[in-house]
Amino acid sequence: MFVDKKNCVNVPGLTYVEVNNTKDALKVFNLGKNNRAVGSTNYNEHSSRSHLITQLLIKAKNVNDNSKLSAKLYFIDLAGSECLKKTGSTGETQAESKHINKSLCSLVDVFYALANRSSHVPYRNSKLTYLLQDSIGGDSKVVLLSHISPNKADFSESVNTLHFSSKVSTVEKGTVKKNKNKK
Repeated sequence: MFVDKKNCVNVPGLTYVEVNNTKDALKVFNLGKNNRAVGSTNYNEHSSRSHLITQLLIKAKNVNDNSKLSAKLYFIDLAGSECLKKTGSTGETQAESKHINKSLCSLVDVFYALANRSSHVPYRNSKLTYLLQDSIGGDSKVVLLSHISPNKADFSESVNTLHFSSKVSTVEKGTVKKNKNKK
């Protein structure tokens, strides 16, 4: 990953697809979903082994004054945090679990730093937070939907998820600024 001239994070080898309507966007999203890495664990036969990140770059033009607006919208399905002892994971699946847990811990650290108005926000601690830094911080808005398990055996993971969600809800980001350009 690298930061380009417009101060945006780019990922080498990433596929960019132009879509012009919702139907086309859903096709691309489903393509990514179908290519997502999954593996069997004691938790789930089709456990997510990767995060799924879809970015929409939305551009609009005002026909009255020719001004242009742009916005970046991410849809992110994070692979769930896993207690390695409970999953029974070994080998590559266990290594994936460790990477997933590390990136989720980094995301927690970023939101804790933002909530506490820390002078340093550790975006560089994982590829996930590095990629999302311009959308988590700055002039952005974040909506987090958390899923918890109804299973009693997953109580501690559910409590951790609720603590994280609670902390994220305390982050005050300010007002979103329009990204408007006259041309």
